[in-house]
Amino acid sequence: MQREMRGTVLSEGLCIGTVVKLPHKKNKDTREKIPADKVADECLKFKDIQETVYQKLQALIEKAEKTDDSAQAEILKGYVAILNDPELEADITEKIKTEHDSLPTALFLTANEYVEDMKSLEDEYLRQRADDFNELFSMLLFCTDPSSDRKTPLLVQKSVVAAHTLTPIDMAELDKNMLLGIVSQTGNKTSHAAIIARANGIPMLSGIPYDTVKNGDTVIIDGADLFINPDADKIQSANTKHTILQKEQQSLKTLISKPAVTLNGLRVELKANIGSPDELPKVKEQNADGIGLFRTEFILNENVQTAPSEDFQYGIYSSVLKAMNDKPVTIRTFDIGGDKQYPCFPIPPEENPFLGWRGIRYCLDNPDFFCTQLRALFRASTEGNLHIMFPMISTENEVKKILEFVGQVKADLDAKGIPYSTQVKLGIMIETPAAALIADKLAPLVDFFSIGSNDLTQYTLAVDRGNDKISALYQESHPAVLQLIRKVIETGIKHGKEVSVCGEMAGDSALTKKLLNLGLRCFSMTAVNIQKVKREILSANIEFAEKNNEEVQ
Repeated sequence: MQREMRGTVLSEGLCIGTVVKLPHKKNKDTREKIPADKVADECLKFKDIQETVYQKLQALIEKAEKTDDSAQAEILKGYVAILNDPELEADITEKIKTEHDSLPTALFLTANEYVEDMKSLEDEYLRQRADDFNELFSMLLFCTDPSSDRKTPLLVQKSVVAAHTLTPIDMAELDKNMLLGIVSQTGNKTSHAAIIARANGIPMLSGIPYDTVKNGDTVIIDGADLFINPDADKIQSANTKHTILQKEQQSLKTLISKPAVTLNGLRVELKANIGSPDELPKVKEQNADGIGLFRTEFILNENVQTAPSEDFQYGIYSSVLKAMNDKPVTIRTFDIGGDKQYPCFPIPPEENPFLGWRGIRYCLDNPDFFCTQLRALFRASTEGNLHIMFPMISTENEVKKILEFVGQVKADLDAKGIPYSTQVKLGIMIETPAAALIADKLAPLVDFFSIGSNDLTQYTLAVDRGNDKISALYQESHPAVLQLIRKVIETGIKHGKEVSVCGEMAGDSALTKKLLNLGLRCFSMTAVNIQKVKREILSANIEFAEKNNEEVQ
């Protein structure tokens, strides 16, 4: 009999397929003591399994990189960073040495401590990361007991995977060519599995109880709807819709070479957001007008224990600038803190990290770290069209301090005879209501604004964007958010500064005309969304009126 449920959409799409369930993995409660003369051997055993897991993760990273799955690769590199954290090793070996716990016992107890500590945090994103620690410890425990029943089922045919919690390791081990869709009990849009699913165009729903479906069930995922063992009419209807969607994808490809111009002749820039150089082929494939947001935090995963060197960073930035052939590349300085934690820069636990020591606040308090990145960026600027963007601005004084550091870096490069471009543009992210409200004071100090709609929405509405319980309150089109966006755009026009939106909102084609009506002329988004947004622009007839209030009601 057909059943129907609604879940939370983590990755848009439609699919029809047979269910394969992943086992609900739980670490076994193992309590065992060892004699004193076995302690050294047990510690060595940990080093061995640590290396085994490291090699497995590296193999999965290599596999992801070969298939241009940069989202998967960067997340797995985060696992490597956790695995190689000296504090993790110290916590485990301490239990072996002082308590004479066996290695499985030390792993189990340490896993529980880490996971419980993270689940007790107020921040939803960090609570979600508890699943990452749990998965990593599961891998370590599996290596101590090869007879463990922890196995990822091999997809021998195209299937829909059902899971209690789908981890990045699960995603790495599953063949994406066989993966039609995903339903899970837990997870939200900021979960690693959801990020990977969106990057690969795989439909994903969360909030579906694990026992809802069985192995072998036929299911349809259609937006937020899940149909279990649908009748023949429903299957036929879904197949028809799927065919239409495939034709739409082919139609969108015909837009790639066309400029984004409205019916009344307004040219709109469509740029791409990237999280690593591995995403450049997708950017070029979609013929983006440039890169509107290059997130540099992946570099910190490459440098597990120490800060990335100036030369190391220079190599990355210069390669991206060269690859974009003089199209603008907006590189955001390190946005550490909040939901971004890295072993090489440990930040003490905060009650509310999203309101804490993050973004430019951290960088200004760590000038050596900040200036190293600035030096690398300015050195690389000779290779292309560089824009530098600073995150999490809330005061005029922060921008003035940034400009002081930029001046010091330029003076140092000049003194050493190191060349750099004098055409580098400096801009700030508008992602706090404070920055939006004082945009008039900030505009004379910078060359451009980029609106980070994700954070701007959560800060304006006081809604944690990663909290499943209040996800319905997270509305980017809320009148309060739109009024702030309009204010920033109008300020940019007044001062002759470019304004873009680089959050999820920019890639939502349902909001494209609304943003155009607010005066936006530059969108930056995940590359795969560019043609959908362009289609809306090509059919728009926009007359921006400064006093038009219709779009913010």
